[in-house]
Order: sequence, then C-alpha cells, then structure tokens
Amino acid sequence: MIPSFHRPIGLMRLGITLPTSVSVVLSLLCITLTSCIKSHAETVSDASDTHVYIIAFDGWGSISFSNADMPFLKSKLEESAWTLKKRSVLPTSSACNWATMFKGVGPEAHGYIDWDTRKPAFETTIKDDKGNFPSIFSLFRESFPKEKMVYFYQWEGMRYIVDIEDFDLLQMYPNTEKGSDEMASAAVECIINDRPALAAFIWDYPDKIGHSDGWYTEKYMDVLKHLDGIIESIVHACETAGIIDNAVFIVTSDHGGHDRTHGQALMSDLETPFFVFGKGIFPGEIQGPFMQYDVAAVLADYLNIKHPSGWRGVAPEGVLE
Repeated sequence: MIPSFHRPIGLMRLGITLPTSVSVVLSLLCITLTSCIKSHAETVSDASDTHVYIIAFDGWGSISFSNADMPFLKSKLEESAWTLKKRSVLPTSSACNWATMFKGVGPEAHGYIDWDTRKPAFETTIKDDKGNFPSIFSLFRESFPKEKMVYFYQWEGMRYIVDIEDFDLLQMYPNTEKGSDEMASAAVECIINDRPALAAFIWDYPDKIGHSDGWYTEKYMDVLKHLDGIIESIVHACETAGIIDNAVFIVTSDHGGHDRTHGQALMSDLETPFFVFGKGIFPGEIQGPFMQYDVAAVLADYLNIKHPSGWRGVAPEGVLE
C-alpha cells in the first residue's frame, strides 16, 4: 500500500478572541478549550491523506459545455468551484498551454512558445536545482519525496513539458478511441491498487477529433460524452479504493478550437472549462479573471506548497478551505 502524505492545517483558520476582563474560571475554561481544539486539529492533520487527481482533455473548449451530454460532470456542478471562462495563453496551442498550466507562468517566462515546443526556446526566468523551470510536479516531488505521483497521457508532446524523472509511473497511450479506454482502465487500476497522492491523466482525443472532423461537431460532442463516463469511472475508483473522502479532482483543458483548427486569438479557442471538487473545496462559480497559470496556484495552495518567486498564478479567493 502506498503511504499518503499528511496535509498540513495551514489552510484552516482558528481565531479565539477573549474579552479584556474575564473571571479566572472563564480564563481557565478558555485555555482548556483552546488546548483541546489544538490537540484535535493536530490529530486530524496527522490522520489525513490527500489524493489530488488532474483529469484533463486536450482541445476541450468552453463553448461546448452547455450542449454537451456530460451528465456526471454536470451533476458535480453544485459541489464544484468552477468557471467556463478560464483563459488560455497565446498562442492557443498545446505545449505552451500545458506548460503554463503546470508551471504557473506564461510562455515568456517558461519558454514553451508553440504547440510542440520540446525544450525552452530561450533562457527561463528561474530554474530549479536541475536547471528546469519549476512545475507543480517538481515542487511536489521536492516537498513529498516518498509519495507516489503518476502521469498518463496520449500526445507525445506531454512528456517534454515535465521532468519525467519526477514521476513514479509515466505512461503514454495510443491517441485513438481504444487508447482512450485503455488509459481510462489503467487510471482506474492505478487508483485502486496504488492510491497515488498526485496524478495527471490527460486525454488528447478531443483535439484529434477536432482536427479531423471539426470542433463542436456531432462526433466531437460524442467524444465529450464518452469522456464524461471516464470522469465518473475515476471518481468511482476513488470510492472503491476508500479514498473518496480525502480526494480532490480538477477537470480542465488546455485550449478550445474552431472549424478544424486552433491557435488563434478567438474566444472559442481561448476559453476553457475548469472544475475542482472534493475535500476542502468551497463550491460556486469563480468570479473574476481566471488564467491558465492560476491552475498551478490552486494545486500548490491546496497541497500547501510555497509558490516559487517567479510564478504569476494566483488561486481565486473563496475556493479553498
């Protein structure tokens, strides 16, 4: 069984204000009560596991959501902090946006400037001990070296935006409908058997269908319906594994599209969905701007990992406990 890391209680706020004049008895009662509360909080922290799962779909644009047949995800709306206005960075293409999502800054800082950038195009603004721009995955590995972290994907370019040495398990699956199902089955098996502390499962198939048949076509919408079932299977796997009460799920995308392409400064390409639900999440529509690099900040704050000085992402107020 894979051990799970302890989530610190730094996100909780406990304030006790005493009047300026109280009796000795009341003071003693308050001191005793405060000690009990502190002891209980430490016990909860010491006993808690955390399992964070990123479920992401390449090429899933927000414009599709209202008409999408995604009953499971829509049933989670009331439990989620969410927005359909998460803004991708320019160009609205894959490598630059996945890197932005995981590294907490835009292309001008991390150096992934195009759809298939495989190494920074110029010197990055900051570097970790390995010479890479720090990502949420490298920070997690540094903070929790003994915890299991996995990374499943379909598009080869995904392996170049992370340090593959950070992961306990990293696997690529065919970019086909069959490959999507194989990856889903592997993700379910991994959750049940290994209970990873942090995992990213990233399906490329919507983007492939967008390029072949067109964005928001009947076949594209059928893919979203199928992926909704995959989201449900991952959540149910957490129930089977007995970790659902300590799990949090992020469902999102890198960019949208139009016609049979993407990469332009169009709202259909720019706006992507973002949902987060599970332990410690306050539900409701996220108000105000929410950028691609803010996803990394949400993950870091939830995991109680300090942001690097060069990050620009900020978690929206009122989302995390």
